[in-house]
Amino acid sequence: MSGSQEQRKDPRVAIDITLDLFARGSVVSRGPGRITDLSLGGVKIETKAVFHIGEHVVLRFDLTGNIPLYIEGAIVRRLTHPNSIDYGVKFTSLGFFKKLKMKQFVLARLTR
Repeated sequence: MSGSQEQRKDPRVAIDITLDLFARGSVVSRGPGRITDLSLGGVKIETKAVFHIGEHVVLRFDLTGNIPLYIEGAIVRRLTHPNSIDYGVKFTSLGFFKKLKMKQFVLARLTR
């Protein structure tokens, strides 16, 4: 396997879900964004909000249209574009029920 190929622990699915981003400990959103892919280990997001590698964030998003999830993560990748920034966020705190809900969502998308 070449060094440029990524090895992922969890399967991921391409999605387009809006979210709000918060610095950990803050009650004020730093801005809206979009989740462009999702796995049980983390997400790729697109936003105009500025974060730094290593910064801890809270993501608020809704997978099913009824109850938003609040999930903590850490910024592990950053790619700046002219009008937005892509971030890789690794989940740092994912409880049993949130993980179950996300697993069901991912598996449903994989079997389509």
